[in-house]
Amino acid sequence: MGKKRVGFGVEEFVVDGVIVLEMERKGEVIKRYLTIPKMRGRRIVKSAYEYIITNEGIDVLSVPELEFTERRIDTSERFETGIPVLDDLIGGGLYKGSITMITGPTGSGKTILALTIASNMAKKGKNVLYITFEESIGAIQEAMTKLGLTGNIKIVAMVPEAKTPVQYYATIRRLLDETSSDVLVIDSLSAMKSHMDERDFIKALRYLQLLTKERGITFILTHTSRSAEGFISTGFSTLMDTIIVLDYQLPQHPGESMKRRILVLKSRHSEHKPLLKEFYIGEGGVIIE
Repeated sequence: MGKKRVGFGVEEFVVDGVIVLEMERKGEVIKRYLTIPKMRGRRIVKSAYEYIITNEGIDVLSVPELEFTERRIDTSERFETGIPVLDDLIGGGLYKGSITMITGPTGSGKTILALTIASNMAKKGKNVLYITFEESIGAIQEAMTKLGLTGNIKIVAMVPEAKTPVQYYATIRRLLDETSSDVLVIDSLSAMKSHMDERDFIKALRYLQLLTKERGITFILTHTSRSAEGFISTGFSTLMDTIIVLDYQLPQHPGESMKRRILVLKSRHSEHKPLLKEFYIGEGGVIIE
């Protein structure tokens, strides 16, 4: 315990293979590593792997390299959001395998917009996995009922906790395998980010980006930000194919209603329209005027 030596120091020369299990604590996070310093007769491609302990035992995690392979982007297959004005603003819908961020301050309607899009895509026959970090499954289902949103959506509530990027990747990959999803929604990225430092958060997002791109899964995220300028200054805004900014204007006089606004700030590989539009929340979710 507390030593790097294996046994008495001679065993590793006698055996054919050596597997070393190690762990380190970084804040709230415990990282476990499996290192293979020796495996006689085998070429060791990678000497160290992160692993987790599950109900099924030890799961050694293999993650993609943080590099993109050259692949042709096909934007011809698009998933309509079911909100006609929004589809027009983003150039005809979200193309397959794209990553969309819905960002805005608290109360701007990010979750409702994500649910509206998820519901409309599910009604079109898409398999939708909706992961919520901030609400219970019951709360999401109640919101859908009140708004008249239907569609077969697989809702999973995950308690935001300290996990490594690889652990988040493994958990979401398993859920995608179980549901054969065409669309992945994570609400909200901010809750996940609150338990990670900036470097690990960017790495976790990159892993999810590579996972969804490789499988052609349309990925939608929500993120809490005070302003569009504040979001653009983050280190992960460049990973997004589409950025939808929500905002609101508080009433100035008694009897006035709050005004909600939407802007498509960016839509990569699309002829989008950067027009500011007003919207409201009613039967069927988000309605853009």
